[in-house]
Amino acid sequence: MLLVGEGSSRTKKNINAFLSIEDRDVQAIASYPLIKSISSICHGKGFPKAGDVDTLLKLPSLQKDGQLDRQLLSSISSMMSSRGFPKAGDVDTLLKLPSLQKDGQLDRQLLSSIASICHGKGFPKAGDVDTLLKLPSLQKDGQLDRQLLSSISSMMSSRGFPKAGDVDTLLKLPSLQKDGQLDRQLLSSIASICHGKGFPNETLVSLIVESIGLNNLELPEYIHELLSSETFDFDENFWDSLSIDERL
Repeated sequence: MLLVGEGSSRTKKNINAFLSIEDRDVQAIASYPLIKSISSICHGKGFPKAGDVDTLLKLPSLQKDGQLDRQLLSSISSMMSSRGFPKAGDVDTLLKLPSLQKDGQLDRQLLSSIASICHGKGFPKAGDVDTLLKLPSLQKDGQLDRQLLSSISSMMSSRGFPKAGDVDTLLKLPSLQKDGQLDRQLLSSIASICHGKGFPNETLVSLIVESIGLNNLELPEYIHELLSSETFDFDENFWDSLSIDERL
């Protein structure tokens, strides 16, 4: 109560709004075992109403065998992080996109990859999903190469869909080739390092490969932590600033 009226006008408004929430709403939300997904959706939006939570969790499209499909909810909450509750119709439309179906059923693994790319971006447009999944460079033996998609979705997490030309350029980088073929294991390691950072260029990939050595796919711990930090943005000058000993 001492905080009421303190700080900026926005802070005052948020505090007063929270203090005015009815006990039944607080108790209802706190009792949900899926509070993490709900909090992701409502991040920065304030406390949700119990009715809005009920509506989302009881959507027929989110049920499986009479129970809430938690994997689907996780994908939905990822895309809608900090954006508030989605409309029921929008959820239905997303889950029925033809490009996300396999053998007449929703492909949950595929949805998970798309959700990573669209984290905090809202639901994707059907055309954007189709374009990505049909890229020739992501096909293998006439089928979508899911290992490649997983690497792409990791690097592009929270950044939105990549341009087709950027995907092609990445997969053709000389430093990612082995015996004339794309080295998927190396790409997977690079994707892990570059999670949420976007696609690296040839200079950066070469320096990473040099720093870890051909037979050791683990970066020195301090470099790995730096590259994995939320505030780090790729700058090839960073690598040039390292001493020779640090880069070996």
